Amino acid sequence: MAREGAEVSELWVSCFRPTERPTCYTLFANGAWYALNVCGWVMAMHRSRTWRSSQRTRADTGLMRGGRKGAFASPSDDLKRSRWASLSINVLLTGAALATSTSAVATDNAVGFIVPAYGNPCCAGGIPQWSMLATLGNAQHENLVVITAPTFGTSGHVDPNYVFANGTGPLVTLINTGARVIGYVNGCTNRPDCKSRTLAEVYADIDLYYTPSYWNNHPVRLKGVFFDLMSPDLQDVGFYQKLRDRVLLHDPAAWTVGNPGASGTVNPTNQTVYSEHDYASVFNTLMMYEYDEAHFRSSYTAPTWLNASPSSTLAMVVYDAPTVSRMHSDLSLALQRQASWVYITDDTINGTSLTPYDTLPTYWTDEVALLPQLIFANDFD
Repeated sequence: MAREGAEVSELWVSCFRPTERPTCYTLFANGAWYALNVCGWVMAMHRSRTWRSSQRTRADTGLMRGGRKGAFASPSDDLKRSRWASLSINVLLTGAALATSTSAVATDNAVGFIVPAYGNPCCAGGIPQWSMLATLGNAQHENLVVITAPTFGTSGHVDPNYVFANGTGPLVTLINTGARVIGYVNGCTNRPDCKSRTLAEVYADIDLYYTPSYWNNHPVRLKGVFFDLMSPDLQDVGFYQKLRDRVLLHDPAAWTVGNPGASGTVNPTNQTVYSEHDYASVFNTLMMYEYDEAHFRSSYTAPTWLNASPSSTLAMVVYDAPTVSRMHSDLSLALQRQASWVYITDDTINGTSLTPYDTLPTYWTDEVALLPQLIFANDFD
């Protein structure tokens, strides 16, 4: 019941987002269908009972069709019309509901959290991180994406702290909630801040997630791939198209995310094969910001392809946001910038941690509660 309530709540929230009106129409069409269905048949049954009552009275007084006892006359023509009208309305509204439902399902218009979960579920902050993400997944699986890097060193196998020898474990628990759990892959090419990788090297990482022996032959399946360190250079669009296609070869329904970490594109060679629109549509989602809070407030520029169709949905991840009030402000700002997937944390990079994603923020419960309130109150689109 908790999940059903969350889904209905999400539908109502979508009514306040113009880009998600098809979902809203589905809600009203289905509501109207049920209302008229009940009303129409209640009216028909009421008239049917009235008719049967009159027929019994007529039978008791000998007023029966053909003078034969027990042969009740058929319902009157107006009762038949009432029933047929009720049925016709139901059929029409069912068709409308199905049509709007189909259009809503065809487009991924969810708004939710995209969480890099790099804490090992065995230890320290990783224990509550994975437990609390599973809790959120059970409540709102459609509003949660989790990025995981479960490979154990260079072994070519999953870390046994994620998937136990018996096939259970924190990763399996999270996947079973229905949340989108996607695997981390280094997708660096042609960037000054990382070593470029060949297609063959990246293919090997992708293929590993779809190899049964990687999971020790347990039936574990991620729902997509996250490509970190994506190049903003338009000449590299073809490289990422091939990576996407490699993923879809394994799973046509896979969800792919690219992380350039910034919103701009460059074209230093002035090539004309790929455009910004090609860049915008390579993956399902592009992470347009992934850095600290100070730069998030001052240096973000919206991509020029933002309202192009088709284009990726936007994700924004902000770390080093120290207080609840700052998180609130950053979350609002991300939604104003049309992010569909967000995550704000007070975790940071320091001498003891090389990643700001090895634990959930101390205000995680507040953040989870705040997101739907902001969507409802501010009518973001």
